[in-house]
Amino acid sequence: MDPLERVMRVMTHVNIGAALGLVVWLAWSGAQVVTGQIAPARLAPPASVSPVDMAPVVAPVCRCERRWQA
Repeated sequence: MDPLERVMRVMTHVNIGAALGLVVWLAWSGAQVVTGQIAPARLAPPASVSPVDMAPVVAPVCRCERRWQA
């Protein structure tokens, strides 16, 4: 068997194994969330955000040369 063909076969098997591992991990982690073993992260309610955090941000003024404009 050609070494390149052997490498391609090995990589195919590795790919299939990785895909199966991903499916098993997704099912396992999903089952943990569904059964309540892990609680997903929740956003803080809007009342807990201070007005300072909500202040508008002033964008810096670009004083660069506009080389792309004539």
